[in-house]
Amino acid sequence: MWHGMRITVERLRMWLLIGAGALLLLVAGFIGYARYRTGSFLKRLPAKLGVDIKQSTNGFTYSQSVKGRTLFTVHASKMIQRTDGKVTLHDVKIIVHDGSRIDRISSNEFIYDQTNGVIQADGEVHLDLDTPEGKEEQAAVHVKTSGLVFLQKLGLAATEKPIEFAAKGVSGHATGADYSTDTGLLVLHSAVEATTEAKGRQIQMFAGWAQLDRKGQVAQLKQTRMVQGGSVGEAAEATVHLRRDGSAERIETSGGLKVTSDDGRLLTAQRSETWLSARSEPERVRLQGAVHTEQNTAERISRGDASEALVEFGAGGVAKVAHLTGGVHLTDAEGKRTSRDLRAAKVDLHFEQVEKNPVLRSAVAEGDANVLSVADGARSHFQADLLTAQFVGDRRPRASQVHGEGHARMESASAKGVTQTGASDRIDVALNAANEVESGTMSGGVTVTQASVVKGQPRQSRATGDQAVLKQDGLVELTGHPRVSDGDGSVEAERIQMQRQTQQSWAIGNVKATYARGNDPMHVIADRAEWRPQDELAIFTGGARPARLWQSNSQVEAPAITLDRGKHTALAAAGNGMVRAVLVSAATPKRPSAVYRITARQMSFSEAQHQVEFAGPVRMESADGTVSARQATVFLSASKAKTADFSGNVERVVAKEEVVIDQGQRRGTGGQLVYTAADGLAVLTGSPKVVDPQQGTITGTELSFHAADGSVVVSGASDRRVRTETQVK
Repeated sequence: MWHGMRITVERLRMWLLIGAGALLLLVAGFIGYARYRTGSFLKRLPAKLGVDIKQSTNGFTYSQSVKGRTLFTVHASKMIQRTDGKVTLHDVKIIVHDGSRIDRISSNEFIYDQTNGVIQADGEVHLDLDTPEGKEEQAAVHVKTSGLVFLQKLGLAATEKPIEFAAKGVSGHATGADYSTDTGLLVLHSAVEATTEAKGRQIQMFAGWAQLDRKGQVAQLKQTRMVQGGSVGEAAEATVHLRRDGSAERIETSGGLKVTSDDGRLLTAQRSETWLSARSEPERVRLQGAVHTEQNTAERISRGDASEALVEFGAGGVAKVAHLTGGVHLTDAEGKRTSRDLRAAKVDLHFEQVEKNPVLRSAVAEGDANVLSVADGARSHFQADLLTAQFVGDRRPRASQVHGEGHARMESASAKGVTQTGASDRIDVALNAANEVESGTMSGGVTVTQASVVKGQPRQSRATGDQAVLKQDGLVELTGHPRVSDGDGSVEAERIQMQRQTQQSWAIGNVKATYARGNDPMHVIADRAEWRPQDELAIFTGGARPARLWQSNSQVEAPAITLDRGKHTALAAAGNGMVRAVLVSAATPKRPSAVYRITARQMSFSEAQHQVEFAGPVRMESADGTVSARQATVFLSASKAKTADFSGNVERVVAKEEVVIDQGQRRGTGGQLVYTAADGLAVLTGSPKVVDPQQGTITGTELSFHAADGSVVVSGASDRRVRTETQVK
């Protein structure tokens, strides 16, 4: 986008018909000057012819001098006084002296009608103007025409014949002209064409009509066309405002301006205005009305649109600032994989002169400014009330820094389909060579959203804070009461980090998380937290204190707690500590609600199976006693919302391997224990044995511990039931 704009500015002088204006100046000025000199002389000549010469004379010469200085000299090989009152001069040569310079006018024949005040030259008329004294070959202006008529009474000179001219490297021709010595108005009727060279390149100018107002110092052209190499500029009308020295000061075009080049460039506008320095270098150029530029090549396609464009030039006519206003839209695409798009109400481009060429250094876009960049499947989008970009590189400048202010927003999408959006009052970022955000800051009402598709399902998270730092590794860190949320819940912390490439997120310091689960929300507090969206994992770790998860009356503490949001499971690992859980049972008409405190090395929870598994060693304490084992499974009731969650009530506990149950001074051991919360019954199997200080040792196939009355029922191998009653102390 910026590259295409740089090329456009480089060629503005040609595109805006500055060269055409200069050529017009030479054409109209030289011919006008010739008409003026000729007309001024011819105005004085009739009186001399009518008074002093009455007959045919050969070798006629007449000079007029003032104080010894010759003003003009007329020489003719023959002069004939005709019976109809007209005078004919043959082989006429006129020399007009002006200081150290002279003008020469010659023709085969001049006819003077004294009665009607008409002078006519039917043959060729040659004018060599502004010639150094004694150096005829160095005339500055050469003009040739025929059929020249001068109307003395009207002060008008005219011809319908072709006119040829050459001056100071400019040559050309036109068909038909008239010039008023009174008003100083010169009109070239048609087929105006001129050719010159600039910096070794030929320039051709064509016009259907041209007019020069010498007194008003204004030149006008219609249906103007200029060709320079493979570039063509066209305008319906062009007006050149002149200085007193005859140089162009300002050039206007109207009725549509169009410039094309053979390398695929195009510029169009309804009107243009160009201000020139005394050295004919552009100072300012204004384009108005549906301004459009484009470039179409095999490598790139660039387009630009605006209602108005104003370009300011520095030394040497090199652009330094371009102001674009009114629905500005700039696009630039390289192939199908790389493109840039800018939209704004106003855009200012600032250039630096490098080797006589303008190189883009900064751009300022105002009014709902938007910049969209796409490269190799990755997309970045900036939006703000005010966007400022800094550029590096001389040959193909690229944006290196972007500043956004006022409703600032940026969006980036990776080739893997991960989209990250940031919004704040202010954004400052640095871009890498691939046009991707490398680092930066966001401040004031920061919001960062991240969207992706995980296992075929859309996922989106939203983070807020007072400030955000964008780091080189693609990490975004939010501070100032940061908070991140998604469809399931939210997290608060001292710092929150989000990684676009891997989609991972981290919360650091005083982490507080809340998730929607069943009838009651699930809460987690920790020192740190990590989210892995691709694995659908949330990992909470403790610091000085363990991480803690709770839901309703159920809770668990552990050095690390992992939530698998895809499988709806939770895993608590002890690390160097222990897992501590608190579960409760529902109250029944016969039993009140009971609290179970469980410690273990690991805990896993499955919402789908409604169960919590503990791995050893495991210890469970309640009012019914203490149970120890290598592992234990707690079965929970489903919630009323028919969704499994951690808040379910304890219904049953199954402990296995090296099971020990302690009730007061009584201890039972076995291979497995099944505990039912509704009635407090614990059934011990697997070579069960009870040791009691009062009853001694009791064995059987199955031992049933009744919490209601503290009794133990023993079932033997022969189905002989043995009952012993021991009061739990």
